[in-house]
Amino acid sequence: MDNTYSTILNKKVIKSFLDMLIMHLIKDKPMSGNKILKEINSRFNVSLSPASIYSALSSLQEQGLVVYSSDKMPTLTEKGKAVRKKLIEDYLGLLKKIEINLLIFENHKITLE
Repeated sequence: MDNTYSTILNKKVIKSFLDMLIMHLIKDKPMSGNKILKEINSRFNVSLSPASIYSALSSLQEQGLVVYSSDKMPTLTEKGKAVRKKLIEDYLGLLKKIEINLLIFENHKITLE
């Protein structure tokens, strides 16, 4: 696969699951928005803007999933912890469905040739 396409796809996937990734990063301890940005950029080799992180954090806060501690660091609420757990379960189920469908497609393609 073309490296440019891989990079674009990687960034799209990360952006699509940004809320879940942020909630996972702060599940055990509060982390600054800047630290979240650096962690995501480093772990997934993407360049997200600070605005994307802070926009996601703002949305999570509006939904009652994140609160800010006295040192202005986001942390998960109890609701946020429950939602994070459910999102991970749903995401893993979705990945399994994608994998199964890709295998079906590949097997179908092989029989057509």
